[in-house]
Amino acid sequence: MSDSAPAAWLKARARPYRPRLLLASGLTTLATLLGIAQAWVAASVIAEVVTAHAGIDAIGTRLLALALLVAMRLGLNWRAETLTDELATRARREIRADLLRRIQQAGPMALRDYSSSELATALIEGVDALHDYFARYLPVAHQAVVVPLAILAALFPSDWISALVLLVALPLAPLFMILIGKGAQALNQRQWERLSRLGAHFLDILRGLTTLKLFNVSRAEADIIARLSDDYRQATMAVLRVAFLSSAALEFFATVAIAMVAILVGFRLLETGVTLQTGLFALLLAPEFFLPLRRMSQHYHDRLQAIAAANRLLALYELPQEKPRDASARRLDADEIDLTLRQIHFHWPGRKRGLEGIDLRIPPGQHLAIVGPSGAGKSTLIQLLLGFIEPERGELLVNGQPLAHWTRASYHAHIAWLPQQPTLFHGSIRENLLIGRPDASEEELREALQQAGIATLVESLPQGVDSNVGELGQRLSGGEAQRIALARAFLRDARLLILDEPTAALDAASERLVQQAIARLAQGRTVISIAHRLHTLRDAERILVLRDGRIQHDATPAELAAVDPRWRALLHHPEDGP
Repeated sequence: MSDSAPAAWLKARARPYRPRLLLASGLTTLATLLGIAQAWVAASVIAEVVTAHAGIDAIGTRLLALALLVAMRLGLNWRAETLTDELATRARREIRADLLRRIQQAGPMALRDYSSSELATALIEGVDALHDYFARYLPVAHQAVVVPLAILAALFPSDWISALVLLVALPLAPLFMILIGKGAQALNQRQWERLSRLGAHFLDILRGLTTLKLFNVSRAEADIIARLSDDYRQATMAVLRVAFLSSAALEFFATVAIAMVAILVGFRLLETGVTLQTGLFALLLAPEFFLPLRRMSQHYHDRLQAIAAANRLLALYELPQEKPRDASARRLDADEIDLTLRQIHFHWPGRKRGLEGIDLRIPPGQHLAIVGPSGAGKSTLIQLLLGFIEPERGELLVNGQPLAHWTRASYHAHIAWLPQQPTLFHGSIRENLLIGRPDASEEELREALQQAGIATLVESLPQGVDSNVGELGQRLSGGEAQRIALARAFLRDARLLILDEPTAALDAASERLVQQAIARLAQGRTVISIAHRLHTLRDAERILVLRDGRIQHDATPAELAAVDPRWRALLHHPEDGP
């Protein structure tokens, strides 16, 4: 991705806030005009005191005017700053919300190449890195154009020589700042990449801390974190060195220009080529002339940092999005779900694995078990049934209509998904249950926990259903977490139950409890399960055997045993193992 793309994206994101930026710029311009008037009044007061030895009676009114100008200028600058801070906060909030929407619309399959730490870094540090671009750099960029022009317009009529010196010096400082900034941009990009790697590695270590301790490699991983942190520190210092070099170049040219103005004013005062008031006016305005450029130099690093962050954010903006459903899509309201797959073809980009010509019908209330070796297409088929991927060819019919005929939300409302490792969010049991149905009553929560066989355990906890489960349910055992997920599925009361052998990682006692709860949940529902255990095959009414993305067998357990000796041995002699 070229460097111009993030810069163009940042400009596009700033466009909706242009009126507020212009308002802040207008307030700053007004403050500049007051500053010019302040310099003229101050110069007149000093000149009269020095040349005419004026007393307080002669200059009292002008001193009051000077105080009023200072107060008004401070008030205008304060208001302009609050406007840009509000603008930046709103911009970050809207960008973050937009990114979250895009991530949600992309779905889990589009995000399979991104780690959770990468996404978190982009959504938090990445979006926060844009704040000073909107709040500081953009307003200062406006001021760097308007303020010098206003000062030159005020100075030329009274002292064109000083104005000419400032005009000649004006383009030199930004030129060197931009030349130095080009090197800083590459350094900022590498710094952001190091931050992403550091965040990803740190999160992996936290998640695998138990494993690292057991294998006695936690100290070695700590050393790696220390090395990555030091690399990030060095990258940050390199960026700061370039940023300081940019500021030093500007300070050099500004100082030389101000010194030239002072020298020329001094010589002309000796030759009476200029009045003291005019000379003082020029000297007071010279620092003000370079003040916006100084600020721009200070915040030019914010622009480079924002471009580096935007480069990462753009990758998320370019995630493939789920195709929007037709505006005429209807809400799926049904007491049962009938699924039909017609000549489904799907391949993952750059991979041979996928689905080839899948023809399948799953009538309401049937229990279908899907089996096959690794890479046969089981997970791909489940992702297609969940609506997370769309076939390249063929179509998925839901109750006789193409999936696109129904709104996505209403289709998902009919699905309960139970993987091997359930996702429980940091929070209370209640909060995790209400994901299934936010409007559920207390009685319905208790009934769902009862059906999942975990009501007694939850009631024994100090805070009951309001007890915290910890991050990813770490305060619960595997069986307890799975039964909380089952209670959520009971609460959802979905017609289609999709299982990825949720008992595969459990001990025998927990497996029995979860299996009993699943049996209660499956009553009257369509059940599709990826089978890893023998009991799943025996409980199924129908077994679908996949191999290389194709259906090898589609039969009842008895029919499968009759046509394939290997399955007959497995189903009738479980002691031989699957």
